[in-house]
Amino acid sequence: MDLIGWTGIVWAACSALFIGLERLAGSNSSGVWDRQDPWVSAVAYGLLFLFSPTVVAFGLFLGTWTALEWAYGRLFLGRTADPFSAPESEWPGDRGLFLGELIRRRKLHDPRLERDAIRNWPMFRFRSMPEAIVLEAVDVHRELAAAAVPEGLIWEKLDAYLGFDGDTVPDGARIIGYLMSRMGSFDRGFVALGEDFVAGHVDICSRWLGIRSTREGANWPPKEWLKSRLSLAEFEAFGEQVDPLSEGAPAVLRFGGDQIIRKLAALKVRMLEGDEIWSFTSPPDTWRNLFGRAGIVLIRDDRAVAHIVTLIN
Repeated sequence: MDLIGWTGIVWAACSALFIGLERLAGSNSSGVWDRQDPWVSAVAYGLLFLFSPTVVAFGLFLGTWTALEWAYGRLFLGRTADPFSAPESEWPGDRGLFLGELIRRRKLHDPRLERDAIRNWPMFRFRSMPEAIVLEAVDVHRELAAAAVPEGLIWEKLDAYLGFDGDTVPDGARIIGYLMSRMGSFDRGFVALGEDFVAGHVDICSRWLGIRSTREGANWPPKEWLKSRLSLAEFEAFGEQVDPLSEGAPAVLRFGGDQIIRKLAALKVRMLEGDEIWSFTSPPDTWRNLFGRAGIVLIRDDRAVAHIVTLIN
């Protein structure tokens, strides 16, 4: 049989398959065929007959490409297992989604998570996981170490911030040693996964924080947005203060409750002697045009080093 004959057979098979699937999918409804308008239905089936080989070929191409991509990831990148084997450019930028991926990484090693569908968890559940503590600890350590704070003081600040208590952390323990000595009181099973596993978590968190700081930029908000300096007492009560806005700003969303309490604690643990706390608000035209921002910022050596956004619109 020549090429034309084989082409006709393939075409007819594709058309029959495609039309059969259409009738099966439309068995509970009229589908393409409409008894009230047989001419239009005939044209529709004619189009299905003409283009079905193209559609089937495209479907086979997509299926083959997906299978090859999966196989490549499985063999060379391990993407079907560890989510952080993907390039850093593909890591999630959102903090909550990042925590979810960290938990999925632990699922590969922790039998307690074997049957858990982590992608279906509510976001607030991530904050009660060991990964949230690791990320916070690495974040604070990274910033304070960059400010040349002695490690002994860093451990004291982290203990107060995270609510840990324990023996003095040995000199040179670094953040991994600190976590191994403290996390047992929070989750023994997490520490039992071993120092290498925890070190992997720490490395991933450190890399993600570096990427995030590069994307967000430094020294924000602009100095021109600073409004008034706050005392420590005013700073600690900031979440209950009146909105620092001019009246009439439309569609204002205020962050409050536990969310602000956590962020205030995270800002306070970063405070060093000589730092200043300021409230800030963006210019009036930003509020009129629905992209206003307000909150508080930590100033060190005339530069913004950390901030909390409490109001947006």
